[in-house]
Amino acid sequence: MGYKLEMIQMLLKRGSSDFRKHIKTEKIDNQTIKYAQIDNDMPTIVFENGMGAGMKFWDEVFLEIGKKNTVFSYNRNDKKDDNNKKVSTDRVEVLRKLLLKRGLKPPYVLVGHSLGGIYVQYFARKYPSEVCGIVLVDTPHPSSFEDLSVFPKKLLRFFSTIYKGHL
Repeated sequence: MGYKLEMIQMLLKRGSSDFRKHIKTEKIDNQTIKYAQIDNDMPTIVFENGMGAGMKFWDEVFLEIGKKNTVFSYNRNDKKDDNNKKVSTDRVEVLRKLLLKRGLKPPYVLVGHSLGGIYVQYFARKYPSEVCGIVLVDTPHPSSFEDLSVFPKKLLRFFSTIYKGHL
């Protein structure tokens, strides 16, 4: 029981007031996106959260690294558009536009957790000259997809939008 209480307290602590004071919104492609940014030395470190986790997932790391570096985190819009189409390429483009609109010029260090790691790998493949490093946290490696029989068909369709020509 003590462990569960500690976990609940830790989750409630996420998004501390120190982190929340950096949260703002920006409009990109008719989407209002929440983001957090601290401007310091380059390169800009971009945090991409996993599925179901918001930018608050990174709050402690964000604040610590933000003491010396420029850091950026945002809440990716995982909702589908009016035509029920929202693929990873759109999300990567929205992130890139958001970074440039915020005045954050490449090269970037991309840090991705879980699904976010897949997105940062796609970003790096699409814009290699804009990335100087990638950190993956609990993210599948592309070689994980060598035996595709273990994945459900719906998940394979999703991965194929990210890894076009690589699966």
